[in-house]
Amino acid sequence: MQLKQHAQSLAVLIREMSVSPHRMGVIDGADANVPGFQDNEKFDWLNDLQKMYTCEDNHHNQPLTSILNLIESSPETGVVRERCPLHEIEDADKMVQT
Repeated sequence: MQLKQHAQSLAVLIREMSVSPHRMGVIDGADANVPGFQDNEKFDWLNDLQKMYTCEDNHHNQPLTSILNLIESSPETGVVRERCPLHEIEDADKMVQT
């Protein structure tokens, strides 16, 4: 069960960090002549689970560290807060990767 929960968490993360106009496709249906996910869409890696996923798109090749949580601190108040990389910030210079 934990493996499936981890896979689900990763799929949700990919969904939240990606933009795609299409939401439907058949998982592992590359040989079945059925609708799959279009190339460079968020779930295109599910089209053929028999092959290792590769992609030349720059956004697909970002290192995992690019989604690290950031720390926001306020020198005036001394407050330190952890921020998700999807959170909009006003001044990126105040952020430190953790």
